[in-house]
Amino acid sequence: MPIETVSKMLGHNNIKTTQIYTQVINSKISSDMLLLSQKLSIKNIFFCIIAYLLKKNLFNMSQLEFYSHKANDVTSDNGPRTAAVLTFSGNTNDSFVKELTQNSLDARVVRGENLKIKVSYREVPKLEIPNFTQFENILSQMESYWNAKSDQYKRFFETSKGSIKGSKVKILVFEDSLTKGLRGDDMKGTFKNCVNDENVSGKEHSDSLGNHGIGKNSVFGYSGVHTVFYSSLNIDGEYKFKGVSKLGNYKDQDGVKRSERIYYGAVEGESVRLLDDQMKIPECFRREEVGLSQFVIGAEVNDDWAENVKKAFISNYWFLFESEKLEVDIDGVILNKSNYESEAKVMFADDKSRNNPLPFIKSYREVQIHVSEKIFKIGTVNFFAREALEGESFPNRVAFLRDGMKIKLDTLGLSGLPVNIAGVMYCDDEVGNSILGAMEPHAHDKFLPDLVAKKQVANVTVADAQKILKDLDKFKRKVLMELREKYTEEAESIDIVDDLFSSILGSGKGSGAGKTIRSEQETFNRKTYEVDYDGKFASNSRNSVVDNSTDVDLGEEDGPGVGTGKTGGKGVRGGDGEKVDEGGGSTTSKKKVKGKINKNVSSRFFISESSAESNTYKLVLRANEDFDLFNVVFSQHGDSGRKDSEMSSVLKSVKAGGVEVDFNKVKNNSDQTIGYKLKGLSVVKGVPSVYEVEMEENSTSALQIIEVI
Repeated sequence: MPIETVSKMLGHNNIKTTQIYTQVINSKISSDMLLLSQKLSIKNIFFCIIAYLLKKNLFNMSQLEFYSHKANDVTSDNGPRTAAVLTFSGNTNDSFVKELTQNSLDARVVRGENLKIKVSYREVPKLEIPNFTQFENILSQMESYWNAKSDQYKRFFETSKGSIKGSKVKILVFEDSLTKGLRGDDMKGTFKNCVNDENVSGKEHSDSLGNHGIGKNSVFGYSGVHTVFYSSLNIDGEYKFKGVSKLGNYKDQDGVKRSERIYYGAVEGESVRLLDDQMKIPECFRREEVGLSQFVIGAEVNDDWAENVKKAFISNYWFLFESEKLEVDIDGVILNKSNYESEAKVMFADDKSRNNPLPFIKSYREVQIHVSEKIFKIGTVNFFAREALEGESFPNRVAFLRDGMKIKLDTLGLSGLPVNIAGVMYCDDEVGNSILGAMEPHAHDKFLPDLVAKKQVANVTVADAQKILKDLDKFKRKVLMELREKYTEEAESIDIVDDLFSSILGSGKGSGAGKTIRSEQETFNRKTYEVDYDGKFASNSRNSVVDNSTDVDLGEEDGPGVGTGKTGGKGVRGGDGEKVDEGGGSTTSKKKVKGKINKNVSSRFFISESSAESNTYKLVLRANEDFDLFNVVFSQHGDSGRKDSEMSSVLKSVKAGGVEVDFNKVKNNSDQTIGYKLKGLSVVKGVPSVYEVEMEENSTSALQIIEVI
């Protein structure tokens, strides 16, 4: 309501009086009091109070209300646990940061240029949110409606109501600047797409980072009441404000069934429109610079929220920090190019997972390998890779980025590198990124070629998309194979390998010329296996293993891990109640398969480190050809002298270049552990593969391979 209108209502219609009132409501409270006491009558004081309430939007509460439309279908329900919100509930911090930031990146005033983001937490008195009690009443009505149907919603509403109890509302705020802000209204434009629509993107460009219209729901996962208020000042100087709750159907006090969407705005009849008058927007939600603010109402955050949000920003957007395209203020702490790596070194120091960003940051910043190549349809792709130094743990993964955002971590696609690496790949081409973006699902965590059929992007077919991904993989493998070749040195015998790795393996405690030594200080066991398998991995036939030196009795049937029958006689079975590769079966039939490949795998065990309670052995594997993803069963021989005897030692860990190798126990029919199965091993022709095997034991053992699967 204009000041002049209120002035006339109170009998004051001269310009001078109006000017005084204007000075009062635009001044600070101390000045208000001075003016009131010195210049105005009691009647004028009453007017100033009204004017001040108008300024604070406390007198004009009716302008903002919570409202739901009548339900379109009275025969169906939408539950309060909204699927669109729960989609991002797995890792709320990661989804919240990744999805909202990509939307802000897409909204930058200048594409490809800088972006600033601020994430903060605050508590706002409920009295500063007009008609908030109205929302609390609606939530109670919804609780009654759903609890009458089932007990399964009881906990949901207890949590929801708990998130907004008390005199203040907890709010998490995500704000961007150097962006365009939201444009349009409730009927068209980016405001409608962001606030009112579902599964609608409305992005201007085909290579936008977010293009499904689903990611905006990630922010609701932080809200106990699935409620977010949107406040924007756009580049045209227009203010936009509206709130939305994504909950469930309910019946109001009059028994009218209402929609699951609850809007917070200017109610006009059966509609709720956005507020575009800054003075009517509650002061705690107003924007002062161009951009968008998203206020998470009833925020459920713990004491570590700021640290977790920082981690998510670095994990997903470290490349933008490095490129000086992103600066983030998280609870008053600035994150940018100058400090993001040092912050990461602290936060991820103990992170042993493959998602630790530090190896990828290092592979890009400290360039060792950088190769570029033109890829079909998408243009230039860059590949950075770096080998781990001694003491470093690199994940043997390649991080693929799109427009500075981490999309996925790829496997290397080949084995046999004597050291672990970390790599970074990204496309430099705008059209190329639009094609890759069209292949991303809503989580933006992989590339699915079939998705391009649903979008018109640079006339790319599903077959084209498949070829793009295949060529990317070929490019990656080519670079890594060149890296591997520099380590490939042909060795004529296993003894040359011993010399080559003497510094790694240590002097050991024994010696031998390829025979099994049974003594208290036995250190190694040498074996060769001729493995005959189908080159295409399409056969159901057994892998044949020639075991020349083992005298461990594995049973009268087919032995450990062979066949596909359901009976195994005395065959070895896997630990924890699972038979290794289904045990041995006499009913297996062999297929005739073309293209058989004969590969010899040789092995040596060496003692490396000893202590009172454990020993570490080095297992060295060699092959006359490349041999990927096979399993090895090893046992302990010499302790008891009995065949098929229970192992007295316990396997604690197996590592290759610092990375853990999976394994499980191998047991006999008496439930005794007689060996361990190491999974997913690889060896390359002429390149020894070294594995560290740590055993919990009181004395050294004679370890030996008993099968290669």
